[in-house]
Amino acid sequence: MSIPLGLTLGNWGGIVSGMGTVMVQPFECLRCNWVWLPRYKDVGVRPKVCPKCKSWVWDKPRLKPKALDVASPGSNGGEDHAATE
Repeated sequence: MSIPLGLTLGNWGGIVSGMGTVMVQPFECLRCNWVWLPRYKDVGVRPKVCPKCKSWVWDKPRLKPKALDVASPGSNGGEDHAATE
């Protein structure tokens, strides 16, 4: 998916007739799913980190799915309240 840079990032001064449109490839973090466009000076340069989660391996998928912090039904977090009564 390519996005025309001049049309997406705002209309600073308008589009001058005869001015070309630059198509920019957006980046997507595979860790936090953040999608962003590069800065004008950094077009064509791979970012070092994700601007949202700051992960330096933003372009590599996780090896293991992220664990959920939800306790299973019937679990009381490792505490046994029956033993304290």
